[in-house]
Amino acid sequence: MLTEKSRKLMAGIENVLKNEEIIDAVSGYGEVSGMKPGSKFKCFLVLTPTRVIYYYKKPIVGHEYLDFHLDKIISIHLSASLMGSNVNIDTLETSVLVDTIPETEEVDKFVKNVKFYLDAYKRENSSVLKDNLDAVDRISKIAELKKEIMTRKCREMMKGIENLLENEEIVDAIAGRGKGKWLEGNAKFKGVLVLTSKRVIFYYKKLISGYGSEDFPLDMISSINFSTGFTGGSVKINTIANSFELDMIMGDEEIEEFVKSVKSYIARCKEESSLVSKENLDVADQISKFAELRDKGILTEEEFTVQKRKLLGM
Repeated sequence: MLTEKSRKLMAGIENVLKNEEIIDAVSGYGEVSGMKPGSKFKCFLVLTPTRVIYYYKKPIVGHEYLDFHLDKIISIHLSASLMGSNVNIDTLETSVLVDTIPETEEVDKFVKNVKFYLDAYKRENSSVLKDNLDAVDRISKIAELKKEIMTRKCREMMKGIENLLENEEIVDAIAGRGKGKWLEGNAKFKGVLVLTSKRVIFYYKKLISGYGSEDFPLDMISSINFSTGFTGGSVKINTIANSFELDMIMGDEEIEEFVKSVKSYIARCKEESSLVSKENLDVADQISKFAELRDKGILTEEEFTVQKRKLLGM
């Protein structure tokens, strides 16, 4: 449901519509691949029964728009960042990213609506879409090749990291440029963000010689978020003591998978910590009960000590 405020901000879009109704819309700040770098405009993504319209306002010039017809859209996905939600649409020719969208529920509804109309369009126009299969297949193969290159790059950049591991396995890794308060002069270093079963490690090459590292134990991480853009994605980690950001990461899917893996291991770490705390409380409670029996004269000091040692595993 469009608000009155949204309709006012979309003034003039009726000139773009071709006997179509507006199904849904979200607003934010958008950029399109192929445009001049840094060309970010206040915009709307508008869904109609046949297309998604990128309707934006340029300084001085006024409103302009780009079409993303449903038969050309390969994918649409939603992500989150500290500044709001992001919507990324990939087509055969280009891609658009709209970020800083404040209403999370509205964005989620918009993406679901687009996917619904995409599925409906595909069912009704299967013969038209068949012409695009070869192009989609080529794009998929390019994506797979990029992923393979990134995996190989991560492995090369992780040489020597085995010396840092302490009975832990590497779960996942992504490469980029890292910055944090603890780095020399707050500079950026090329490196790899590595998830292990115990922690997240930023392993980087120093400017002069050798490698450096910084640890983020899973139980110390308060939050981890990611965002995507045309210069690459970024991952931000916040801990109790400091914060860290890795940017210029290639591969949106790989970034999302990495963050999901980190969140999964953090949840597992918290669960294990909770179980240990519960076990410690149970042991303390049992020792307290034996102490009461000793104080009442039911157990001797020696018997109490024996039971206490058993509970403590001594």
